[in-house]
Amino acid sequence: MFDSASLDEWLAYLEQLHPTEIEMGLDRIRQVYDRLVQGKLAKQVIVVAGTNGKGTSCALLASYAKQLGMSCGLYSSPHLIDFNERVQVDQIPVSDESLVQAFKAVEQARENISLTYFEFTTLAAFKVFKDQNLDVAVLEIGLGGRLDAVNVVDSDVSVVTSIALDHESWLGNDLNRIALEKAGVYRSGKPAISADASAPDNLQKYAESISADFYKAGCHYSFQLTGESQWAWAEKGGEGLILEGLVEPDFPLSNAAAVLCAIQCLDWSIDAKTFNSALSGMSIRGRLEKFSFQGVNGLMDVAHNPHAAKFLARKLESLSLTDKPMVILGSMADKDIDGVVEVLKNRFSGWLCIDLDVPRAISGKALQKKVESHGESALAFNQFNDAWQHLKAHSNRLMDDQPAVFIIGSFFTVAAAIEFFNTDR
Repeated sequence: MFDSASLDEWLAYLEQLHPTEIEMGLDRIRQVYDRLVQGKLAKQVIVVAGTNGKGTSCALLASYAKQLGMSCGLYSSPHLIDFNERVQVDQIPVSDESLVQAFKAVEQARENISLTYFEFTTLAAFKVFKDQNLDVAVLEIGLGGRLDAVNVVDSDVSVVTSIALDHESWLGNDLNRIALEKAGVYRSGKPAISADASAPDNLQKYAESISADFYKAGCHYSFQLTGESQWAWAEKGGEGLILEGLVEPDFPLSNAAAVLCAIQCLDWSIDAKTFNSALSGMSIRGRLEKFSFQGVNGLMDVAHNPHAAKFLARKLESLSLTDKPMVILGSMADKDIDGVVEVLKNRFSGWLCIDLDVPRAISGKALQKKVESHGESALAFNQFNDAWQHLKAHSNRLMDDQPAVFIIGSFFTVAAAIEFFNTDR
């Protein structure tokens, strides 16, 4: 199989390779990593953890590196449509052939060590990057930090974007404990950045306990809006920058500021023009992504926890809509659905709850009951297509410049929408 297998065949093989989908810990993956990656992964490595904002921060770092003419690998997860989205070099997903060759190398290196799907594919991404002799690798943590497979790599700079409740079955529901898990990406003697000015004290205490160079928003660097699309950033006691471009509510200002801090810590050339170009040149799907399809304008966002829902609510407020849009919602069963609905209640004219073809997902009917328990109007549908047809038949916002619908709740929800838009033309 392995000599002629396609990427899809490899991915199917990896899905049944390990008895569990998730197994936290670095002992197994470290053994394979040491065999597979000899020396440093790239000349500079940045690791980004956090409850929300990891993907946008990583995309911005990769975009800035490209603006400077640096070769850059970007590893993120999950993907929306194609697996290749997870592994990019210079903002371009790598080829099927590159991934297949990397899978073969991991399979040979692991010998009799069992790896989860995420561990195996993470190692394959690292193999791709190592072979490219990159200037920089930007790596997004998948879950938590301390025990995540990505954390097998020692970083030159580590960023924690935010700390909130998510993945409670793995990380618990105590923010101090979650902070310690995410702080596990920090390294002794290296810059350790906290984008969240209100992060639990445990984050800084851990950084200090390992003698990391800690930088916290609002303490070691500052940022503030100075105009409608203008903002300022400054290191404590240093000269500031005035920047323009895409910021809140379209891009979290705290994340943009933390990226600037990371850039400075890496000793990259830093200036407002390059940063503004990086903002306009970054590409990441499913984050407040605008779309127009069959006469319907809308926004797609992978918001799937209350913290992300609050950011989405701010986006809604900024639009100053004359009429409420509808929302199409699909979710995993283990998410805080009640928390999401409570944050977004009274903001939509109706909730269209859909089934998702994923074992972990909550059914549309069960989702409908949860939404209705908050006093909201909701309907259940078996698939995205059915919800879309209902939207077209009942929305009073069709052919309107303002969004008629928000599509939210999960990467799988947004993926279902994109697949529908791509096939039903």
